[in-house]
Amino acid sequence: MKNNYYSLLSLLSLTLLFSFQTLTAQSLPYPALVGYWENWNTLPLTSIDSRYNVIEVAFPLPSGGTDYNFTQLDKGPHNTTTFKAGIVTLQGQGRKVLLSLGGATAPIYLNNKSERATFVSSVGTLLTTYGFDGIDLDLESSSMDFTNIKMSNNTDSGLVNMIQAVKDILANYQTAKGKRCLLTMAPEVMYVQGGYSTPYYKSGAYLPIINAFKNDIDLLMVQLYNVGQGITALDNNDYSESSGADFIVAMTEMVLKGFTASEMSGGAGAFAALPERKVAVALPACSNSAGSGYVSAAVQKQAIDYLRGVGSKPGSYTLKKAGGYPDLGGMMTWSINGDLACNPSNGFASSYATIFNGVGVSVAKNEVASEITLYPNPAQKQITLDMGSNTLKGTVSVYNSLGQVMLQKQTGNEQKITIDVADFPAGVYFIQSGGTTQKFMKVD
Repeated sequence: MKNNYYSLLSLLSLTLLFSFQTLTAQSLPYPALVGYWENWNTLPLTSIDSRYNVIEVAFPLPSGGTDYNFTQLDKGPHNTTTFKAGIVTLQGQGRKVLLSLGGATAPIYLNNKSERATFVSSVGTLLTTYGFDGIDLDLESSSMDFTNIKMSNNTDSGLVNMIQAVKDILANYQTAKGKRCLLTMAPEVMYVQGGYSTPYYKSGAYLPIINAFKNDIDLLMVQLYNVGQGITALDNNDYSESSGADFIVAMTEMVLKGFTASEMSGGAGAFAALPERKVAVALPACSNSAGSGYVSAAVQKQAIDYLRGVGSKPGSYTLKKAGGYPDLGGMMTWSINGDLACNPSNGFASSYATIFNGVGVSVAKNEVASEITLYPNPAQKQITLDMGSNTLKGTVSVYNSLGQVMLQKQTGNEQKITIDVADFPAGVYFIQSGGTTQKFMKVD
């Protein structure tokens, strides 16, 4: 009877672990095509081009007289019921829908704990009401009025309150929904790469926020547009938007390699590199969609191919890392609505499809994920990932139940991938491939 009791207890514990991990395993599609959906426009969510697999809803509005109490999603052109149904439809297609906070006209600066509490509560209400998958931080203008910027141990109240507020939002979301809250950020170049050398009082102001969430962030998408001046890169040369592919490559490598912020930006300290999959290239959809910084689809491809190690150097900047960054996270644009109005329509989405052709697994259709099988499960020595009628090109990653990377394997247009797990300790693991996550049990 005692042995049966402990067997039953172990089975119950395993069941609970499986249930918990199933709920908490949420990630962005890979490679991501991120687009901002303008909430002052009338484009239905269900009419968004299917290649956009991450949709950032921009931006919620604060109540009058505040910049922190968000009471409504937009100015009123959208029916709440229809909008919520649209989010459910997109999520059913394997796409992620996030709530983007901030923007140029809706800055957020939390002066004290009371404002912070209201901000956390109001954002949480919107996340729950509409069923968003996470949040995006698009902090601009007076949102960045921080002083004495440091990578950690900050004393600026606005910076301290913003970091704590985001921590609270992420924690509350996981408690309420039983899954992690996705997190993306779209800072301006001056607030990130500008911290390397630019003598400007907001230079590098975003770096402490990125650093505080280096383990939580899913995608960093520095806006490579509307910069207005040359920025010093890792080769200590200045590059501007007019540098075309060089500007894209040089600015992107800065966050992939890391750097030390200069004393001119407050001496923020060392900014650690982000993993390749957590970095996307953010560009305007076309020449009239986001001010300056537009480059043609051909230049986009030249720059990103070189960054990914699958193309030749397009200009004078030479990557510090030989072979480039093959697991680059994807592309982002402002905006989905702007891309639709470009000529050709949805040209940016087409550019993404050309650049990342054959990489990862499309998540715009549920049937792709449904064809993927994993066997044997439980596994003892090897486990096979069968893509069905699809193929996978990119990186397959295996994580343990703590989210630690156990193994990564490069693939090239393969339908079946076999992974050796003989040396893994017994327990629950997750295989992430393309935009899907599969769970398996390793037994002795």
